[in-house]
Amino acid sequence: MSLIHDDLPCMDEDALRRGRPTNHVAFGEAMAVLAGDALLAFAFQHLADHALRGGRAWTERAMRAVAELGAAVRSEGLVAGREVGLDALEYIHVNKTSKLLEVAAVCGAIYGGASAEEVERVREYARCVGLLFQVVDDIRDEDVGGAGEDGGEGPRKR
Repeated sequence: MSLIHDDLPCMDEDALRRGRPTNHVAFGEAMAVLAGDALLAFAFQHLADHALRGGRAWTERAMRAVAELGAAVRSEGLVAGREVGLDALEYIHVNKTSKLLEVAAVCGAIYGGASAEEVERVREYARCVGLLFQVVDDIRDEDVGGAGEDGGEGPRKR
């Protein structure tokens, strides 16, 4: 969901992702927005379906996972400011890219029945991996003249 939306002209304006046309280039902007929104809705549907079939323990895990997903997307996460100064760079790296990796890993840990302490260890590990990924990605962007992930994709607005 976030990568589809992130590639849109109003965000990073990327034309390629992993060497292939981005969703909005292939199918149009409206379809890309709808596809991204549908993927987010599907994630919530998937969590709810498991909660309804799994009894009390699974319901609790699903609610914890929904809370994690909501926290990753809210204004401090994916919706964080698009104009970046050096002072805000680490904040955005941690609260944008890292949050997505974090929530994926944490939801897996929650669904796997991890203890609260284990969930926090997974969260910290994923936060570090996400931060590392974003720093490397930004360096790669600069190495190809700021053109984006595959070079020549379009201007970066983050």
